[in-house]
Amino acid sequence: MGDLQVCDFPTENGHLHQNHHQNDHDHHHGLLGSGQDPVSPSFSSNPDPWSIVEENWERAEEFTREIVYRIHPTVESNFKRKQVIGYVQRLVKSSLGFEVFPYGSVPLKTYLPDGDIDLTAISSPAIEEALVSDIHAVLRREELNEDSTFEVKDVHCIDAEVKLIKCVVQNTVVDISFNQLGGLCTLCFLEEVDRLVGKNHLFKRSIILIKAWCYYESRILGAHHGLISTYALETLILYIFHLFHCSLNGPLAVRFRGLNSLDCACASSIEILPCACSISMCANCSVLCIHEPLNVHAFSVGSLQISGLLQHV
Repeated sequence: MGDLQVCDFPTENGHLHQNHHQNDHDHHHGLLGSGQDPVSPSFSSNPDPWSIVEENWERAEEFTREIVYRIHPTVESNFKRKQVIGYVQRLVKSSLGFEVFPYGSVPLKTYLPDGDIDLTAISSPAIEEALVSDIHAVLRREELNEDSTFEVKDVHCIDAEVKLIKCVVQNTVVDISFNQLGGLCTLCFLEEVDRLVGKNHLFKRSIILIKAWCYYESRILGAHHGLISTYALETLILYIFHLFHCSLNGPLAVRFRGLNSLDCACASSIEILPCACSISMCANCSVLCIHEPLNVHAFSVGSLQISGLLQHV
């Protein structure tokens, strides 16, 4: 997906089914059956993936491919976002002489249909605060420019620890941060992971599916609401691939493993603590740990209170 021209994820026979009926939802819930009676949505435990017959897995993955096909980035959406990015880059470059770079889900091509665009302006840290004010002024001026080729509106600055300028360009939300070199490095890293995993961009397709499920279905995605951030979700998916890459052949299998990972946790009032559960891993298969890390350092552990939401998963 990093350098593809056509953003299609066809089924194995090269095309998608077009006849969808109202009973597709019930059919989807029956795909993973292993002979037992259907379970209610509040059932807290997932069946063992190895107890599901291969034929049902294949049918479920085919259904999942159609879901991903309907929500994944398209040529049209990529073109629209590319135009918006180019406009902001030209505007800042011509007005202030600074470069602006995209990062996050748009260049990674894992954004949802209504996803925003993340940009970062690079400058000397000494003039960062001045640059925030200057870019804000440029966008405000463009917001009032009736002759502008792009409609700019709702320009405002978030004066937090990480300063951010938010605006809407051509009905697409744009977030401009400053000197977020870590975001650019993460983009390159995730691209390399996707190439290493292979399997027709399985890593990226899994991000799209799980992100859509977390955002639209379970409502647990959104760092600005105190929920899971996109980076945290990608880290979880990365962890799943690191442990179970030998057995992962489709996005649904990745999502299934992710739910089991969340299910195998002890919820406390402070944070979610891992329990002493048995995880079936591929023995001696560290696919993503090719080299020893160059820099090892501790990091703070965050907390996320979603136990109430997980009861309905």
